[in-house]
Amino acid sequence: MLGRMTILSLVSLSFATAGTLTPGDPLPQAAAVQITAAGFSNLGGAVGQLVPESIVEDLVEGDFSCDDTSTQKLSYTVTNLELFLNVARSEIIPSDGRLDVYLGLEASATAEKVRVTGKCSFLTFNETCDLDIPAEDPILIDLHIGLSMALSDAGVIEVTVDEPELTLSPIDNPLVESAKCGMSDVIAWQLENDPEFINNLIWEFLGPTLSDLGPTLEEPLEEALASLNLSTSLALGEASVDLALFPSALELTTGGMFLGLGAEIAPSAISECVEAGDGPEVTMGGWPTVGERSWDGAIEHDAAILLSKDFTDALLWSVWAGGALCVEVNELAGASLGTSLLGQLFGEDFQALFPEDAPAGLKIDPRLPPTSHFDGEMPLYLDVAGLGIGAAADLDHRMARICEVGLDGSIGVALPITESALTPELIIDEEALAFSEAWTELLGPGYSEGVAGFLPTVIGSVLPADLLPTVALPSWQGIGLGAADWQASDDGQWVAAYATLSTEAVTPLEIAGCDALGCGGDGGGDLGSVIGCDDSSGCGGDAGCEDSSCVSSPRLRFPGGRLLLFTGFIALAMRRRKP
Repeated sequence: MLGRMTILSLVSLSFATAGTLTPGDPLPQAAAVQITAAGFSNLGGAVGQLVPESIVEDLVEGDFSCDDTSTQKLSYTVTNLELFLNVARSEIIPSDGRLDVYLGLEASATAEKVRVTGKCSFLTFNETCDLDIPAEDPILIDLHIGLSMALSDAGVIEVTVDEPELTLSPIDNPLVESAKCGMSDVIAWQLENDPEFINNLIWEFLGPTLSDLGPTLEEPLEEALASLNLSTSLALGEASVDLALFPSALELTTGGMFLGLGAEIAPSAISECVEAGDGPEVTMGGWPTVGERSWDGAIEHDAAILLSKDFTDALLWSVWAGGALCVEVNELAGASLGTSLLGQLFGEDFQALFPEDAPAGLKIDPRLPPTSHFDGEMPLYLDVAGLGIGAAADLDHRMARICEVGLDGSIGVALPITESALTPELIIDEEALAFSEAWTELLGPGYSEGVAGFLPTVIGSVLPADLLPTVALPSWQGIGLGAADWQASDDGQWVAAYATLSTEAVTPLEIAGCDALGCGGDGGGDLGSVIGCDDSSGCGGDAGCEDSSCVSSPRLRFPGGRLLLFTGFIALAMRRRKP
């Protein structure tokens, strides 16, 4: 269990204290993302689901030199190769300051024909063999990648990837012994002298690539995490709000990961329609307590998204100060406003003033900034006070103020999370709202009584359509968030969406042919690209992948390998010369 947060690293910025937050000043505790140990476990299992059960290649061909100095090469072709993969282990394990990724595979293979031709020293080869690595005795492949993560003083998440650890079980002779396949005899003889012979050949090919893999992965991981530093402008009707998010806290323990985000929020310009003052009031109360279960203990979750009241209040203040809520309405539900329509809102006295329909309008006057609270049935409530809804109409050939209704209360915001999006929705409960008759010189008491029933229509016409936009949630290869349950913290300063990871839509990666072998290709599903194999550097430098025909040319650069291979050729020649 994570228990109470211990900040491992905090961005060195001049943070404000409790009180009034100057617009644009950093707010260190704005939002957070938590992934529990159970979440990492499920994520690791989902990564295992991405591994295809089999990889098929019609033709694999290549050649290799007998030694470093010879120009002679042995060429090989493998037809109808099918590689079968079974995931035996797929885990992501968090610990203090790091993540460790483990992938264990059981590999078997079949091929219709393996052909080896060419000349090496004084021997000429023209062999046709069958390849079989049975599922009953598969090759065991274990890969471990460890990485550490830390938050720098500059607010950058720095990633250090350890050199990957790859282990292979001893590989037996993959060529079926037959009279047509003298190469099978060579390999069998080599394995008698060195059971790790085939493993050593593979290591000579993979070794340079694995050594380069750690640094190769660091850059794209850091670039992906750098996207957490977000700076954008939110257009809300005629107003806009500048919003910046940045990592401000990071904790990795055996209980999971906690990533805190700070924010800088300010209206692009202060509107003249409000008296903005100095800024929103904030508490700066610190990070909340998080653990493997929700605050009420009822939900064991994979991930949580947390929002602070300071953040929502600062955002609402900027929306208000920018003038997004100062609206003049000339239409209602798609119809032009006139006194006949407004008469249905403000009652008989209003209707008596205008026996004939006349032009009219509504004006929303938000005298105070809205604030938020979390402790209720809805995840979020918007609290409004002193909001004026004024009516004006053409009276005696001039636009005249007729009345104003004051509004105080709370409006709920539902925040349903699907696998693809967060879709906010305003929920208006008339019982949570209080209407007052703020001003009139022309109407009698009771003119506010009809406003409540029309309030959803009025708000729908007044608020900018993009005030509560649908927010797309990130997903990768079918891994996303499932349904979420929202809860408020006991002190009411935070709200959290507790969610499980959804993996029902995960489908194995489509890897075929050269992509599977990491030789060039267009990068679509190219494992070679993932491990640093590209057109400029090949697969691990001089172990490389030549041109676009999937021709692999690994050199046997270690002397022991050349000696054993050459000795094997001699042994094969002696066997062939026996009567």
